[in-house]
Order: sequence, then C-alpha cells, then structure tokens
Amino acid sequence: MSLQCVTQRLTAVHQSSVSIKKFSRGIFAVAVSFGIALTPACAHQGDNMTNSPSALLHAYGKLADQTPINQVTLTNSNGVSVDVINYGGIITRIETPDSNGNMGNIVLGLDNLEDYTNATTYFGAIIGRFGNRIANGKFSLNGTDYQLATNDGDNHLHGGVQGFDKKVWTMVPFSTENSAGVTLSLISPDGDQGYPGELTTQVTYTLTNKNTLDMQFVAKTNKPTIINMTQHSYFNLAGKGDILDHQMQINSNAITPVDGGLIPTGELMQVAG
Repeated sequence: MSLQCVTQRLTAVHQSSVSIKKFSRGIFAVAVSFGIALTPACAHQGDNMTNSPSALLHAYGKLADQTPINQVTLTNSNGVSVDVINYGGIITRIETPDSNGNMGNIVLGLDNLEDYTNATTYFGAIIGRFGNRIANGKFSLNGTDYQLATNDGDNHLHGGVQGFDKKVWTMVPFSTENSAGVTLSLISPDGDQGYPGELTTQVTYTLTNKNTLDMQFVAKTNKPTIINMTQHSYFNLAGKGDILDHQMQINSNAITPVDGGLIPTGELMQVAG
C-alpha cells in the first residue's frame, strides 16, 4: 500500500524546562507503537496534486452523557486521507491508494462511537499516561510509592481504567499549503488513575503532501512523574484479508522479554545471533 514512511517525534518537557527527550523512529508493523508507515515512493509524490490540503470538522456522535464527539478528516493534495475523532484521539481510518491506484482503508477500526466506548482493543487510540503494563499497578519515584488503578487483572495497562484512550480531547484542525493536521489537547489532573502531577498534553497529527503522517507528542507536568505515551493503531497494509504475508521490520538492537503476565522483566535481550 501507499502508506510507508512515517516518523513520530516525541517531546517530553518537565515543568518549565526545555525539551528533555526528543526522537524520531520509523516502524513497519501491523500494530505500531511509534508511527505509521507511508509509501516507499514518498519522494515521487505530489506530481499530480490537484487540491489544497484540507482539515474538515464534522459531528461523529454523542456519548451516553450527551457529550458531543467530533471527527476531523485530513486530506492531502494526493487524495490520501486520515479520519480522527476527539474521543481518545482515535485514528478511525487511513485511506490510501495501493500500487494499482485503488483506494482502501489500512487501519482496523470499529463501526461507531458506541463500539469505541465499549471496546477494550485500543484500536487507533492515544495511549497514556503510560503504555504497556505496570506490575500490580505499583511504582516508586524519588522514594515515594504510588498505587495506580488496575485494569488488567492485578496490573495497570495503558493508563488505567480511564486512560487517555477514554478521554474527550480538545480538537483544533489546521491546514497549510503542504499539509493538513489536527492538534488534540488534554489536561490530566494530579492523581488521575493514581499518577502524580498535573499533566498537560498535546498530540498533533500532520498529513503532508509527501504522504507522511507525522505525530508529535508533548507533555508538561508540574511535579516529577512517569510518562510513556504512544499511538495504538493496527494496520492491514493490504486493505483487506489477512496479514499473513506482511513483513515487519523493527530497527532495534534489543528486545524486552516479558514474564507469564506480559510484564517486562527488565532484561534487554540482544537480537543479534
């Protein structure tokens, strides 16, 4: 499929300090933690551009308490489009042409808002405050022990019972000559799901005319805390059928083995050999 070279830039900021972490990573995967991949022919895109990029906002549905949920459709000049809702910052659809020019959706999603609110699959969602599992929901920081909400047996998973995937984000669409995007903002109060510190977060998705989907995560806190945000889309680059012929590459020298409860053991296992 045409989606293939995506980068994510993640910036973490503590209090009023400058950026203390910034990295880019490209991954090719079915379930991607840090990026979405767009076409190998990125450098050749844009030759047949006809329309300016657009970011169109429209109603998507209402939660059980009647809170309105909106969706923004990002479209670049090549006709590639991305749908995002402000419930969980979920990417519900990525429409892109295959090698024959046939359009297809390459991310897994659900049919409607009610399905997303009831799901435990995290399809397409922003994960936070902390992705993956924390054993028994406990951690220590600067000599203080913290107990987090548990939602995976005795463990804490993907931010807890009401993680960022279940939050309603503020959504601001934008477009430029070369891209269309949306910035999602959320304030997580001190003590949310057991985490210390108020956390102000912004996630920006930008679809460019080079057919890249850039993701930028920014987080600011007013006291020491832990954070490990990510994006949880699942991909089928064929647009339909199974993924048994997909090839996955992760540019990494090591992996983190897990125990029987899928908790990382802390070991860094080298993949060479």
